[in-house]
Amino acid sequence: MIRRSPAEFYIKYLLVHPDGYSDEDVEQTLKEHQLDNPGGGYLPRLRKRLKVPTPFYPYNDQHPFSWRFLMREKLFPLFHPDHRMLSALNILHKPRAKEAVEAMTLVNDPPALICHRLLSLGVRIDVKDLQRYQHFFWNTQLVDSTEMRALLTVRVDEMFLDGEDAANQVRAGAMKQANYIDPRWLAARSPIPAVAALLNQMRFGYMPDRIDLARLVNAAASTAAVRVLEELGSAHPMSGKNAHHFSDVATNMFNMLELIGSPDEDFRKNLTVLGLETEELENVKTVEAVTDGQYTSDMQLLTEGTTEDVGESSSQPDPK
Repeated sequence: MIRRSPAEFYIKYLLVHPDGYSDEDVEQTLKEHQLDNPGGGYLPRLRKRLKVPTPFYPYNDQHPFSWRFLMREKLFPLFHPDHRMLSALNILHKPRAKEAVEAMTLVNDPPALICHRLLSLGVRIDVKDLQRYQHFFWNTQLVDSTEMRALLTVRVDEMFLDGEDAANQVRAGAMKQANYIDPRWLAARSPIPAVAALLNQMRFGYMPDRIDLARLVNAAASTAAVRVLEELGSAHPMSGKNAHHFSDVATNMFNMLELIGSPDEDFRKNLTVLGLETEELENVKTVEAVTDGQYTSDMQLLTEGTTEDVGESSSQPDPK
């Protein structure tokens, strides 16, 4: 069971709204904004836990009971939006910006980098604006990685429930096929955040300047070797076949390392170059060696030449 939603605080706002939205209304709103609804009685349970005061005046910040409720449930900015809340809503209504924030958050990209990426999409925000969006619409602290993968899968599979006609089925199939390269899906299912971050950068059009290929291949070879050991110790009927596949991967990776060189060899080459550069510096001659000791460190005051001196020296040729 999926226990919570990353958009739980926004869902709370809809559930306590004075307009009295039903559960069906809330579900439709979440679907329109492509936000996540765990289902399975989640909305009724959450509505029951919210102890809304009576009377409830959420837009009146002078009503103490309403004010305390909004502050306790962390809903005040939605009923009294400031410029940061407006910036967060702007992200919500721009699909490309929303996609970038969600994908980059899943791979733990720095907030400043996410803001820079949004700037290239025409959305200017700062880190606190980003935090406001993450709190209300993409709070990944409320779910674990398994629940996140399930929620992203539900987003696409729900397309099949929108209608029974052939056109809707075709659209739903296309969405499901496209979902396999969605950066959010790639980030959620990747067990290595650093690899997911690298792939997402490339998906967004940023080609890394330098990739340490030797370290990547070495890590893949080591991982494959560990999986071979894991499968050999397993009692699964397919363990032998799986171990064989992983051993093929390990063999290919080690063969590739022989072609490109291992990280240790690269390190030794760098040390050798550094040693050669140091030897060249040691062979640089000193002032004493160049002058055979005929030099002085005394400082003398030089008098400035006049304009006439300069003119004469520049106009008259050397008598020699």
